[in-house]
Amino acid sequence: MIAVTQAVRCVEGCSGGGESSAVAIVGLALALFGLGLSIAALREAIQSRRISAESLDMAREEHQAFLQEMRATADFDLTVELDDVVGNVIETTADQFALVWRLGIKNSGEKAANDVGVNFLIPQGIPGFAWRTARTDAHTVGAAREIELTPEILTASDGAESQAQYLATKIDRIDLRTHHVLRAEATMRPAGAETIISVKFKVWADELPDEVEARWVTHEVVVRKVPRG
Repeated sequence: MIAVTQAVRCVEGCSGGGESSAVAIVGLALALFGLGLSIAALREAIQSRRISAESLDMAREEHQAFLQEMRATADFDLTVELDDVVGNVIETTADQFALVWRLGIKNSGEKAANDVGVNFLIPQGIPGFAWRTARTDAHTVGAAREIELTPEILTASDGAESQAQYLATKIDRIDLRTHHVLRAEATMRPAGAETIISVKFKVWADELPDEVEARWVTHEVVVRKVPRG
C-alpha cells in the first residue's frame, strides 16, 4: 500500500506564532523595565543608607566634640621674676630703692579663661606696694584697689615668717598660650646685712579643673647691703 501525503492549505485561523512572539516581546520589555525600576530603587536605598550612616557619624563626631568642649579646662603656668635683675639676689649700697616684680601668666590648658582673679602677696610693712602700669609692655591693671591685709603667712627659706599684704586685680580673658604680664613694685629698705623677702603669686578662674582652687607660685628676693666704696 502506498501512503499518500496530501498538502493541506490553511484557509482561516492558522496565523501560526506571529502574535505570540509580539506578546513575548512586550512581556520581556515590561520585565526589563521593572528590573530597571528595581535596580534604581535599590541604588536609592543604598544611597539613602549611606547618607544615613554618614549623618549618624557626623552627629556622633559633633557629640564627641561637644563632650570634649564640656570637659576642657584652663590651666596656668606662673612665673615670678625681678624686673631688670638677673637672678634673685640684689647687692646694693642704697638705703632705699624700688623693687619691681614681673609676674607672668600663661594659659597652658585646653580652653580660654575668663574673669581671671589675681593676688600678689608680700610681707606686711613693706611700703610703696602697688601695681606698676607705666611700662608699655605690661598689661594695664584694672581699677586700682587698696592694699589688703591677710592673716596668710609667708615663710622665707631662713624660717622667718611674715603676715602678708596683697594687691588684687582681675583679667577679663586669657586665651590659650597667651603670655600675660603684670608688674608690681615696692620700696625696699634693707635692714641688716641680708634681708630675705618671700612673695606669693596666686591666680584662679572658674575654668580651672574642679579639684584645683587656684594655681600659685612662691619666690624669694635676697637683698644684701654692701658697704659703700
